[in-house]
Amino acid sequence: MEIDISNEKERFKFRVCGVVEQDEKILFIKHQKNKFFCLPGGRVEIGEDTETAIKREMFEELGIHVDIKKLLTISQNLFYLENGKTFHELVFYYLVSPVNKLPTIEFEKDEIDKGVFCHHRFNWFALNEINKTDFKPENLKEIIHEENYTKILISNSL
Repeated sequence: MEIDISNEKERFKFRVCGVVEQDEKILFIKHQKNKFFCLPGGRVEIGEDTETAIKREMFEELGIHVDIKKLLTISQNLFYLENGKTFHELVFYYLVSPVNKLPTIEFEKDEIDKGVFCHHRFNWFALNEINKTDFKPENLKEIIHEENYTKILISNSL
């Protein structure tokens, strides 16, 4: 069971995301419902540690096995959804590398996630392109550029 709690006014998710690094580029995903890019990942399940979760999510979304290099940051995001609901998420971001190389061209992949069809578009961006890329959350751009440390980010747009 995924850690995703919701009521009429609020929603909370516990997530993991991977900074997939290969050939000095970072892999981003654009979900079919979003206009922006984000990092691939998903929800942690009850009783699952975050390292197991990131490996599982990378396999589910990309069909790949990854090696975890390190935990980059833990981020807490608070914002309003379009429907007025308060959204709260806690995300562990890991720097990972594919065990087997991925194609470094744009590609698309379909996924059945808990019985729901999802279409994803993946793009690679060089580190010097990240600041020009529309991806969320914005505050991760700094962390990706300065990967030598781990810090906790709190993003509060309420």
